[in-house]
Amino acid sequence: MILLYDNYCDLCNFLVRLMNEKNTGHIRFLPLQSGIGEEILRQSGLPEHYNDSVVFTDGGKTYIKSSAVLHMFREMGGFRSLLFVFIIIPSRVRDLIYDLVARYRYIITGKNSCKLPLNDEL
Repeated sequence: MILLYDNYCDLCNFLVRLMNEKNTGHIRFLPLQSGIGEEILRQSGLPEHYNDSVVFTDGGKTYIKSSAVLHMFREMGGFRSLLFVFIIIPSRVRDLIYDLVARYRYIITGKNSCKLPLNDEL
């Protein structure tokens, strides 16, 4: 399982680092902008420079936007997996909220292209 995220987004980086601390090692976190990330995007049928949302791949299935986040939470286990209950909300509604946050993410938290890599990114 792999979660691809926007490495230039401070909000994304903060959340990924927080999630990685609780990760049991079965989810890899990689930047969308990495060579491996771009290859995974191509294999998933997405453009190699896709950065509209996080992308979660699991066993050949690819999820984007709110579905990616919810599937990742489910795989994280613990109380986070309870958030998967929101999957019952139509994706069109969930993705409206996701898109709103994504549209303003650089304004809310900033944009930084100089992040230290996670262990999986080395």
